[in-house]
Amino acid sequence: MDAARIKRVVERIARGIYYKKTGSIMPLSWRLDIDWLDVGDKVKKVFSQSKKVVSFANGTFKYYWYEDSLTFHLLFFDVTYFRVKGRSSKMKSFHG
Repeated sequence: MDAARIKRVVERIARGIYYKKTGSIMPLSWRLDIDWLDVGDKVKKVFSQSKKVVSFANGTFKYYWYEDSLTFHLLFFDVTYFRVKGRSSKMKSFHG
């Protein structure tokens, strides 16, 4: 697989979620660090029990977003997990 291409797709998904939730476009200057992680029992438990999880296509894609820290958790097919952390040197609060 082309890891760089996958990370670009994950970044677009995270930026799209940000837009959907805030109504604002995430500045391109904001850095998004993308980690492709193993799906362990803890991740499965959080995605199965958290009320913050949003699910699409009968559970094919799930995400939750910690708005206060600009951290997105994305899960595809219950086996592929990405953690996306956003930050900006100018960002005091991403709402501002």
